Amino acid sequence: MDRIETKFVFHERTLLDILLDLSDQYRVLEIDKVHLNHYRTLYFDTADFALYRRHHTGDRNRYKVRSRKYIDTNLSFLEVKHKVCKNRTVKHRVRTDQFVTRLAADSTDFLDTHLPRHLDGLETKLWNEYTRITLVGIDMKERVTFDLSITR
Repeated sequence: MDRIETKFVFHERTLLDILLDLSDQYRVLEIDKVHLNHYRTLYFDTADFALYRRHHTGDRNRYKVRSRKYIDTNLSFLEVKHKVCKNRTVKHRVRTDQFVTRLAADSTDFLDTHLPRHLDGLETKLWNEYTRITLVGIDMKERVTFDLSITR
């Protein structure tokens, strides 16, 4: 998956107005008759937070490693996101039998393929859960997501 990301933060009370303004350009994604999808994510980093520090300093060549569970469909993936320039992110993922809470030998090949060699010793760092509304462009190949009720 190769995409361009732009992020905005706004108060939830403005969400309905935003959705109404976009309703002629987008439709709400529905999966198994569900419009609000629930996610659980666990991020991995080195002991000294090398991945986070690269993000925090604005490095344009940086990585995120995470385990993600799509709760409503009971699907789980191990993912590596590689930010290759200001707004472009390339995501690689592999489906896992269960939500990965500890990196084990069976994830080594995937991580070795998509991460630089110096990023050894990844460990669990941050959990989050949220609910997402996804809009799909009617006339263009574009998605817009709204993340709500974010918890750690």
